[in-house]
Amino acid sequence: MTKDPAVAETVVIYAKGQVLPNVQYGLKGTPCGNVMEGAFCCYPEQVRQQFPEDKLLLEMDVESYAGLPLLDSSGRVVGLIAAMDGKPMLNMAEVTSLLQLVATRAAAELEREQSERLLQESRQFLDRVIETIADPVFVKDSEHRWVRLNQAFCDFVGQPMAALLGKRDSDFFSAHEAAVFRIKDKAVFASGEEDVSEETFTDCRVKPILSSSRKPAATTNAGNNSWWGPSWTSPSANDTSKNWPACTMPSITLRKRFT
Repeated sequence: MTKDPAVAETVVIYAKGQVLPNVQYGLKGTPCGNVMEGAFCCYPEQVRQQFPEDKLLLEMDVESYAGLPLLDSSGRVVGLIAAMDGKPMLNMAEVTSLLQLVATRAAAELEREQSERLLQESRQFLDRVIETIADPVFVKDSEHRWVRLNQAFCDFVGQPMAALLGKRDSDFFSAHEAAVFRIKDKAVFASGEEDVSEETFTDCRVKPILSSSRKPAATTNAGNNSWWGPSWTSPSANDTSKNWPACTMPSITLRKRFT
């Protein structure tokens, strides 16, 4: 299915010994439209006469049709699988049995592809949101590696994004600072409780920055995965030193847990 529920897009078409290019077509006035209502449909013969508006049947010279809806794990129709022939289907039971055999695997594959597409769209949305934030933002995984960054964070560290992704605090901050960050992140991961504290960072100008960090635990679910995350950091209200630059260091630290 496309974003328009009245329009379908083929994933694969196999006809006359070859794979044909995928197409989009309207469901109105087609046997596929009936299948997408959630029921098995079969037309042993004269299917073109019963659906005269279906141009695909005409172009492929289809005489008979059998279609089965594909259901995801929640029972929602996510697509269909159909068999068409240029002559009448004499053994409809055999065709039905074959479609049912393939349908479960095909439905699972469609659901997996849709989940991956939605996950990718969510990641792209997250990247856009993070990039609109003027302050430095980073996202860590459970191994304390940076997996998401905005340009402000790269400017803060003084390194290009490609050099930072997959690296850890210890690769760019002092051993003492990296150890403090790791201990506090692990504490939030383990407890799921909010951490409020003051931390000292050293920016790319080797200038110390005292910041007040508020890191609540947050959870989102994607399949069997759970993500936990501390959140934003801002300059400490107790810091009155005029020698420290007015920088902020927001952070999001996420953990991926498999259940």
